[in-house]
Amino acid sequence: MRRAFAPAAVLVLFAACVSADRLAPTFALVASGALAGGDGKWLRNKLDLAITLLSRDLRIAAVNQLEESVRSLPGGGDVAALRTHLLLIIQSLPDPE
Repeated sequence: MRRAFAPAAVLVLFAACVSADRLAPTFALVASGALAGGDGKWLRNKLDLAITLLSRDLRIAAVNQLEESVRSLPGGGDVAALRTHLLLIIQSLPDPE
């Protein structure tokens, strides 16, 4: 069963996950070589766009951005936690009415 949160709560949770000071793990993935520098920047831009879309109540478009981010992540253990968090965020978003 899918967990459902109020859209505002999801937006706050999501923004907290990708705010500038919390992007340190993404930067660490770039520094470690798990993500290329351009890939890290592309991912950050996708996540910022998803936040903007969620703030405009455009859930489907935001989920599309998040799913594209998940699909683009390389395999391997270093990015597994990031992939898991993105999937949990997608699952927590309420279905559009």
